[in-house]
Amino acid sequence: MENAQILKTYKLPQWPIIRWINAFIYSKAFVVLIAILTVLSNAYAMDTYFFCAITAFAIYIAIFGKDFSPYLPMLCFCYIASSVANNPGVNPDSILFPQNSGYLLFYLAGGIIVSMILRFSLDKEVGFYNMVRQKRTLTVSILILGLAYFLSGILSKGYMGFALKNLAIAALQFAVIIIPYFILSFTVKWKEIKKDYLIFTGLLFGLAVSVELIYVYIINNVMASSIQHWKGFIYTGWGISNNMGAIVAMTIPFAFYYACKSKNCTSIIWLLIVDFMCLMTVFSCSRTSILVGVIFVAICTVITLIKAKPATKLLTVLNTLFLALLIWYFCAVYTHTLYVSFVSGLASTPRVQLYTLGFKTFLDYPVFGNGFYSLSMQGPLDFNYEWSQEISFTSFFPARWHNTIIQLLATGGIVALLAYGYHRVKTIILLFKKRSIETTFTFISIFVLLVASLLDCHFFNLGPVLFYSVALAFVEFRIPHFTETTPFKEYTFDLNENCLLK
Repeated sequence: MENAQILKTYKLPQWPIIRWINAFIYSKAFVVLIAILTVLSNAYAMDTYFFCAITAFAIYIAIFGKDFSPYLPMLCFCYIASSVANNPGVNPDSILFPQNSGYLLFYLAGGIIVSMILRFSLDKEVGFYNMVRQKRTLTVSILILGLAYFLSGILSKGYMGFALKNLAIAALQFAVIIIPYFILSFTVKWKEIKKDYLIFTGLLFGLAVSVELIYVYIINNVMASSIQHWKGFIYTGWGISNNMGAIVAMTIPFAFYYACKSKNCTSIIWLLIVDFMCLMTVFSCSRTSILVGVIFVAICTVITLIKAKPATKLLTVLNTLFLALLIWYFCAVYTHTLYVSFVSGLASTPRVQLYTLGFKTFLDYPVFGNGFYSLSMQGPLDFNYEWSQEISFTSFFPARWHNTIIQLLATGGIVALLAYGYHRVKTIILLFKKRSIETTFTFISIFVLLVASLLDCHFFNLGPVLFYSVALAFVEFRIPHFTETTPFKEYTFDLNENCLLK
């Protein structure tokens, strides 16, 4: 009782007006609002306004919120908000550069951090007190992986020439994995958050990127160019065609989750969302995303046919046929998007050459690798693997090896690969310990990321890993520990009739 009284000392969220505002902030409607603001920011170059709005929400939640669970969607959506006009890889005037107005982002981040520390100090229920008490099963594996990042390239030739930049990139890669997972672990009242909150957020995350892709086609006038050059025009403020396709493919399983859970013919709505997102994956012209997406859409379809209600099973079969017809018409006949994606077939000589070079780099420095800049230091002929020509961007963000295993070996050697392997084992154990339908579809999303990363560099992109970190926190601390509560109905038992009376 004494501990319970100590933990309830922070009273601001109990104010009547605050409770009324929080009813919206802690609902799924708030996630919808963030998704809409994200798309508007991306489509109409409203980046500054968006980040200011997110900061206002974040500070309010830190001071007046009942916990920090609304940070979950905000962490994910902030990454995909940057517009084509402010792409730092192609535009030297992007507001994301400090010399323009990028310093504003540091001030906004500073305001959020100060408000969070203030709340952590005053509220033991979601603050430093709870941080110490909370047990975490993945922390050690993440710390070991982060240590491997920091040690990468340490014994390689000329290490001191790029050591500071390498440590900065290592810190950034480590931060996007550890910070969301760690902060959410002790700042969320997990018993009060709905078990599908992450899945709903993930679905809107993918839908937002899908809508952004439509705007990309309009803003960059993609179809006006020669069909062979379409893919080069598919880029937005935060990534290119491969990045957009990967995120959409990652989030398709969440639509299948809602189809499985539907109790009537409303499942057709979720299946149509599956169709739309599959179509957008193809329109991303990302060969890897399409191939991996097809595999996991098939897996999700099988799970739906096993788990769903009979009506949904029938609708799923019919919808699969409809989806095949839809893709055939739009992408093979009408726009020839599949031709753009697979004009070279499945062969990829540049990838083979890249992997060969990466493995050679590993053999040169097998213990700690050659650092994150190992590909960037290869020479001018190897820079065709980078899409950006903006020096202020490429001088900091290094070229990558487009395969998680090769990336780890070339970057951090056998030490990094073993650290990653240990982390992967711990996440697989988490999957089997926390079995539920929510865990299943969440991990299918993660598997899409990991499999696609064997042909691309998604596990070393900030956005997908932010979502990955958030997803691990949600699985470990929310599902399937708690069940949804339902109002208790009172019944009367008739002893004479030996039955319940309603």
